[in-house]
Amino acid sequence: MAVTSNVKKFTIRHKQESVDAAYELRRYPSGVSPSHNMQKVTFRNMYGQYHGVCVNSALKFIWKWNFIEESDLIEIWKTHIYDKIIQYKDDIFIINTYFPGLGWVEAECYLGSPNQFDGKAFPYDGPGSTKLTSFEIHWIEKDGIILNSPAALASQTGTSVNLSKG
Repeated sequence: MAVTSNVKKFTIRHKQESVDAAYELRRYPSGVSPSHNMQKVTFRNMYGQYHGVCVNSALKFIWKWNFIEESDLIEIWKTHIYDKIIQYKDDIFIINTYFPGLGWVEAECYLGSPNQFDGKAFPYDGPGSTKLTSFEIHWIEKDGIILNSPAALASQTGTSVNLSKG
């Protein structure tokens, strides 16, 4: 679950690294798009009545850069995210970010999708590369807040819902 942070800067570190290993972004995002990312169990019964239970709320943070130089992109994406995923073989990071309405928070997040790269048509730095790119990273809180058990749906509707795989 995300917690309020006294650190007023954008940082990232892999969950297996020490707190001292947190990397402060050299280039802050030009925007942050937050979401509560509500997960629900829902259905309509044979009478067409809607039934649903909010099960979990996991914050989602989208860091967006309208324009970022390739060297900054490589430092953020390749060095501090992609290489860490390869090294530790998982994509769980501790991020410190601003969440409009909540302020600065620290959260254990996994890398969501899509992570989007959009090379701009100018200025080219040789064949097949650009100096400027727009870029966004999607972070989704790993655990979030458990609001209800899916079993709560059965108590509300008098029916059971099988959520197991298989």
